[in-house]
Amino acid sequence: MRRRSWGVVGFLAWWALLAAGLGAGTLGQGQLPVDYRSYVEAAIRANATGSPYTTTDAAAAAWREIHRASVARFDGGEGTAVPGPYIYPPTLALLLAPGPGVAVVYLALLAAAAAALGLLWRWSAGLRSPWWLLALALSPDLLAVFAGGNAEIVVLALAFAAPWLVWQGRGLLAAPLAALALLIKPHAILIFLAVGALGLRGDPRRRRAVWWAVGLGAALMALEALRWPPEARADAWAYLLDPMAYQYFALPPAEQWPMSHWNRAPVQSLVALGLSPELAQALMLSLFAAVVAAASLARPSPRFGAVFALAYTLYIAVKPVTWSLPLFEVVVLGALWPQLGTWGRRAAALLALALALSHWVAFGLFAAARHPGLLTLQSPAVPWETALVLPGAVLLCLYAVASRLRPEAKAR
Repeated sequence: MRRRSWGVVGFLAWWALLAAGLGAGTLGQGQLPVDYRSYVEAAIRANATGSPYTTTDAAAAAWREIHRASVARFDGGEGTAVPGPYIYPPTLALLLAPGPGVAVVYLALLAAAAAALGLLWRWSAGLRSPWWLLALALSPDLLAVFAGGNAEIVVLALAFAAPWLVWQGRGLLAAPLAALALLIKPHAILIFLAVGALGLRGDPRRRRAVWWAVGLGAALMALEALRWPPEARADAWAYLLDPMAYQYFALPPAEQWPMSHWNRAPVQSLVALGLSPELAQALMLSLFAAVVAAASLARPSPRFGAVFALAYTLYIAVKPVTWSLPLFEVVVLGALWPQLGTWGRRAAALLALALALSHWVAFGLFAAARHPGLLTLQSPAVPWETALVLPGAVLLCLYAVASRLRPEAKAR
């Protein structure tokens, strides 16, 4: 078997072992991963009342409990992991209706989604070296999201596969994947909007695929909304009308710690400067539209890897809460790789490695109750990832979208 094949086998085995280890460390001890626990609690509520949602007061109480537990932990106490409130459409909770074996299937699905996301990205970007698989396997943010049992991994896998199918002109196949991603986490629409806007230029087959995906995807989402119990549908509408009321932003500033420390989204920095969360979000959405418009002026057929990297970076930057950057440095580096020469690749790889290592260090200090940043060494006073890394990544991805491949990259 060739070295690359062994790398793929090892990559798949890695995620299978992680799923088994997470299951043994949580399910085997009668516990659930912290993020998955919030989904299960929502599923229990939906089973009892028809709706997975709590009131805004109950959501605020959950954020206060996270604050209280974190303060206790960093004061030398026994602060435990506390699940946040359920702030997604009803579909996720309804799919996880309580039942035997559901948790095992869910962890297996997370592992499969993580493996599929990594392999699809590497293959579509033409990254042949097995070293890319090691970078994907050791992404600190992705591992942290996985350990929490967060559905973000499934959403990212769907949000990669659907645009890739659109880029191949297969809008009908992309539609159900995009609809499922949006029904789990609506913020994924930022990825689809960016890719769709760039896909409307150039290849006519791709343009048709965009419209097929939009039309069929919207129809599937409407049918799913009709399937929700009436109580869930009413509460989901109330949530969509005022989503910030369910977030920790609704708390007094003194009670937002450590969530405000974890959050690297520019919305957080704008709120710290005195803007309301709603105004800060509107400003970021305006910047999103401006960047996508600028990218659409690039050549008609940019590489999909560069397009997805730009869409994904904007997704991370624009959504109101960004506590982790799963595969961020790998995706941006992979998008730039074909445009860079030898020294450029070395420099970019070192920067990506330094960013990943900073997240590992931050996580280690957080686990030791020495630093409240969870997965970032930045502080509210010096938000260097928010102010430098994210905008820099957007500019680099714009460059990747607009640039043509180097001759040696084409030859590969």
